[in-house]
Amino acid sequence: MIALQRGAERADGSRVIDTEALDVATRIQDRFFKQCRGCANDMGLTVTSRCRLVLPESARPPEENAFERLMREKRERMQRA
Repeated sequence: MIALQRGAERADGSRVIDTEALDVATRIQDRFFKQCRGCANDMGLTVTSRCRLVLPESARPPEENAFERLMREKRERMQRA
């Protein structure tokens, strides 16, 4: 790829770049990078997935649902009475 980007040197010292060959090589490279990115995404190896913070379950406070809250409030009212 780098050789295609540099081109061939003429006798007078100037360079000639084969734009068709460079275009084909660039499209092939782009296709391979997309395949690689897709595989990494399927395996969860993307930059964003690697940077996510996952808190352990024990670090999270237990959530109280509506029924538990009603029962707790009723128990507190009965204790006060």
